[in-house]
This record gives sequence, C-alpha cells and structure tokens, in this order.
Amino acid sequence: MTSDPAANGEVDFSTPNEYVGIFLQRSTEGEAVARVLSDQGVEVSFGITYIECRAKNRLHIRFDDISEELGTDVDGY
Repeated sequence: MTSDPAANGEVDFSTPNEYVGIFLQRSTEGEAVARVLSDQGVEVSFGITYIECRAKNRLHIRFDDISEELGTDVDGY
C-alpha cells in the first residue's frame, strides 16, 4: 500500500484547488452555454454525454449572453 492518496483512488482535500467548474449534459442548451463560456475564456472540454466547463478561482455565468445565444430567456432556476 502506498501513502499517496491519489494512487489509492482517494481525493486529497488538504491542498487547495484553484479551479471551479460545472458539468453540463451534452445537449443543444448545454452546447450553447459552452460556446458562451468558451468565448469568455473558460476552459471547455467535451465528453460523449457531458461538457465540462472550468475556470480559475471563479466561474461567472452571464445568463443574458446565454439567452442571446439560444434565442430564448434563460435564468438560473
């Protein structure tokens, strides 16, 4: 057995992580959100069924920009 938590499949919460993010379902709406966030400098990665959006320290989602991209009103609820 090794003393490295990552090698044992454990998460080490003692060191700060400077990234925050969200996972979205890969859909028309999710891809629109990813396009808007990507244009704002957020790191976006596409999986088969999901989209990961990561930013350093803070992730600010501007719902007005997403509404404009989708052509319909969107809010945080």
